[in-house]
Amino acid sequence: MYSNEIIKKHDFLKNHGRNPLSFSSINGLGISYHLKHKKKLFKMQNIFYLVVLFSIGINANPLLRVYENPLNNKQVDLFFVVDEANANMNQLELGQIKLAIIDAATELQPSGSSPYFGVYFYGAKTSVEAVVPFPTTSAATMKSKLDLKQYSVGQSSPSTLSSALQLVRSACGSTSARSNVPRVAVIFTANPYVLAESYVRELESSYGMTVIAVGIGPLALVSSLQKISSHPSATYVMSFNAYSDVVSSARYISGVVSNVPPALTRGSTLSISSTTNGVLYSVQLNTAGHINNNETLVTYTTNCHFCTVYISLGYPNPSSANANQNTDRKYIYTSSGTYYDTYYFRIPKSTNRLFLSFVANGASSITGVFDTLAIPQILQ
Repeated sequence: MYSNEIIKKHDFLKNHGRNPLSFSSINGLGISYHLKHKKKLFKMQNIFYLVVLFSIGINANPLLRVYENPLNNKQVDLFFVVDEANANMNQLELGQIKLAIIDAATELQPSGSSPYFGVYFYGAKTSVEAVVPFPTTSAATMKSKLDLKQYSVGQSSPSTLSSALQLVRSACGSTSARSNVPRVAVIFTANPYVLAESYVRELESSYGMTVIAVGIGPLALVSSLQKISSHPSATYVMSFNAYSDVVSSARYISGVVSNVPPALTRGSTLSISSTTNGVLYSVQLNTAGHINNNETLVTYTTNCHFCTVYISLGYPNPSSANANQNTDRKYIYTSSGTYYDTYYFRIPKSTNRLFLSFVANGASSITGVFDTLAIPQILQ
């Protein structure tokens, strides 16, 4: 089962040091592949990648609307982090990246939304410049502050991405940061600073952050961008030839940002007061802190009885379009008259994120809890 995910999950397996052709199956994730289809698979991949690159480079993806996931409640704590090193950016390009940020922020503030913004520049001055302090709650206010930002001549010992991410970490730990709201950092760079990877992983594990790496130009190698981004890189790494391409893709970037699922931790409870029948609800679990040398069994227990559940390692919002329904479950009937379904997913080691979606049935007072259990080596 789940064989339809392998076509678009090849990058995930490759990026995690695994040869996808060596997998016969992964129970619970349904990754299956047959060597006789190798050539056909690669052709399909190439076509898929060309279509994605074309849609990103020419126009924003019209299918990716902002705030499609109801669990986001039209909210996001968003940090833009910009590399302004003189070797990577001139005055014209500074204006273009400012315009891209403003366009993305404006797209993220439709009626009824509540985004928080912060914008940080590094790489030119000795200290990181918080041009738009977090939390700025208006795209218009952000624009007025960004309009005042001038081109900075490079100084000796310029600030680094690590320094900028430390400021992001401080903001996440402040009382201004909101709980149960997706946290996203978007890094714009023409020369990825891979030494900042440890700060990215800390933001992920300690603050539930999803980091999107946007590379511009020939020095922004995908392999380097992957080190400063969250998984899956197929979604959270973006490469552009020029800053002008980033401007034309601002709407696409905002769509990806707004649909980052809220992060749950093991044992924390997802609570939804009411649901809409037929609507997809998505969450994510950071599994990095719970994976040891053995593979891990992840459980999800919910009172959304017989809801349709999708699971994925490679898609932040799994659905019938990119994953199969998970049917590995057991259910119990409590004395209070409530059904609870427990779904089981076997997760391979070296996995960082698990994404789960369910199609609601219109029920109210829905809860869900993740737990993990290491599978003994003898059972593998």
